[in-house]
Amino acid sequence: MKSIIIVDDFEDITLMIKHVLELADITNVYTTSDPAEAISYTIKNGRPLLIVTGYDMQQTTGSQLLLNINNLYPGTPGIIMTSDPQRANADDDTKGIPVIYKNESGFLNKIVELAQEQILLYGCK
Repeated sequence: MKSIIIVDDFEDITLMIKHVLELADITNVYTTSDPAEAISYTIKNGRPLLIVTGYDMQQTTGSQLLLNINNLYPGTPGIIMTSDPQRANADDDTKGIPVIYKNESGFLNKIVELAQEQILLYGCK
């Protein structure tokens, strides 16, 4: 079963998103604060359904993480969360990737909507 991977430096954010997804009956969710661990998990478990990642992390950017995973599994969809959308949108690597402002009301609902879209496309949860 394909999973949704949530990656952010702040574990509280990953756990909050996982909880909100579980409330929406989306249960195959993997969280980590380490982008390298997300890549290892992907290698071990196959193409994820969706990757939700912070933009500016200590080890790398979310866009670089998505590029690395897309090198392994082309077409893997992703969402970038940020508290600085101007900076993230100015990054050429984020072109074509949805960027969600963490401080905007409804950002969690947007993640749930995008996850549900992927589940409808691939018929799993």
